[in-house]
Amino acid sequence: VERAGGRAAAIPVDVSREADVEAMIGFALGTFGGLHGAFNNAGIVSNEAALDTASLSAWRRVLDTNLTGVFLCLKHELAHMVSSGGGTIVNTASAAGVIAFPKVPDYTASKHGVVGLTRAAALDYGRRNIRVNAILPGGTLTPMLADALRDDVVRKAVEAGHPIGRVAEPVEIAEAAAWLLSDAASFVTGAALAVDGGMTCD
Repeated sequence: VERAGGRAAAIPVDVSREADVEAMIGFALGTFGGLHGAFNNAGIVSNEAALDTASLSAWRRVLDTNLTGVFLCLKHELAHMVSSGGGTIVNTASAAGVIAFPKVPDYTASKHGVVGLTRAAALDYGRRNIRVNAILPGGTLTPMLADALRDDVVRKAVEAGHPIGRVAEPVEIAEAAAWLLSDAASFVTGAALAVDGGMTCD
């Protein structure tokens, strides 16, 4: 970001802890003087398990990060944006936010929840000049997936699940989020934008 001429700053945060989220918002306000756009992108996956063998601790860990984390970020971002006159927010859901994936009931439930929470926030805050949208990525070459894709069998199976025939580069997901955050998407709110290579078409 800085090499491109922008300003950037970082702070470690556990989004499942409200105090951490409050500190993050305060850090952003103190560093940049305001908060006009937010991209809630933290998320984890669980070990694959059918519902009858899934552990409660794994369920809570995934839901705490993927859904409660988005709730807490929205809560504090929206509070500031209401007082400052508006803004725009993008939440990362997943293709699993609108379809089910086998043996990851916690992840699927959490991402369905992100879509619902996004739409609820868009409905409640649209007249306050705040837009809230979600993106639904398919498989993406982030570190979370890259390790699994080193196995040729796994990679071919994952790619076969995308009608476009490949997984996404991270920049392709980032471009969609940047568009939703920009004024070019000024009439878009409550959307769940699939950026999934056609995965959810079927």
